[in-house]
Amino acid sequence: ESIPNIISTSLETNLNNLKLRYTASINSDIILRKFKLKLNNKIYDALIVCIDGMIDSNLVNDFLLKPLMQTNSVASKSLNINGVRITKKVKLDLKQYIHDTLIFQNDVNDAKTLDDIIMRRKLW
Repeated sequence: ESIPNIISTSLETNLNNLKLRYTASINSDIILRKFKLKLNNKIYDALIVCIDGMIDSNLVNDFLLKPLMQTNSVASKSLNINGVRITKKVKLDLKQYIHDTLIFQNDVNDAKTLDDIIMRRKLW
């Protein structure tokens, strides 16, 4: 039985495909961690995939998971018109927020398949 390679819009589908692909039930090196993040007062389900021993879990927790889980950013634009300050709330795009604030830009790539995600990253 082949495992779908296309990234789904369903987090559960992607999680199940990754579990199958990496036999996560018997492979303790694969870490699949679900968490929730909040942006614009909306809660999103999210998933991080790591290989134990290849990451520093403290760095992942401190600089990726905590900022994502604790944020509830609502952007605003301010204008001064005749000495009156006007502030307008602007909705933040989740993908753009993560790209701009949490991930080094030289590490960002769009992907359509699991192979794109897994094989694209060069290890050196």
